[in-house]
Amino acid sequence: MHCPACEKDSPCWQSSGMSQCSPHFYCDRCSNALHRCDDYFRTYSGVTPALLEDIRHTLPSCPCGGRFTPEANPKCIHCGSEFPLNPNPLDRLKDPHVIILDGALFLSDEREPHRVCIDAEGTHDGKKIVPCDACGTRFRVPCVSKSLIATCPSCRGRIRIDFSTFSYETEIQNA
Repeated sequence: MHCPACEKDSPCWQSSGMSQCSPHFYCDRCSNALHRCDDYFRTYSGVTPALLEDIRHTLPSCPCGGRFTPEANPKCIHCGSEFPLNPNPLDRLKDPHVIILDGALFLSDEREPHRVCIDAEGTHDGKKIVPCDACGTRFRVPCVSKSLIATCPSCRGRIRIDFSTFSYETEIQNA
């Protein structure tokens, strides 16, 4: 997705129209997305301002500390600006195309939260490519909800990865 604010691209995945991901909501602080089946069934026969308000009051907090809202959009991973999507919350209640940015969580009442990790080829297999500061090797690690310590396959250096911010820190070199 191309950011009009900073002119950089943010890797993302967009659901197809057949995925029934409507309505979906984004966090007002990060790019995590939420889909609940009950909301889908409530909007099936039509959307009204009253229904929008009923749903708004039941939206939960996001794991990052923000709040899911009908107005929020995914944010650029480089500058944090919101991407300009459909600004009308009523129209968005019927939008089947959820957009998940690299590193964002997709939360659903149908399955466990899923962190989307997109590699350079645009695939999202649940792994992220990380660099080793010690030797420069890039290698794949599984995405998890919080953090992990990975060992570089080349130099055996250890890297702490915080998946909430996708920051990397060499913890112990040549362990």
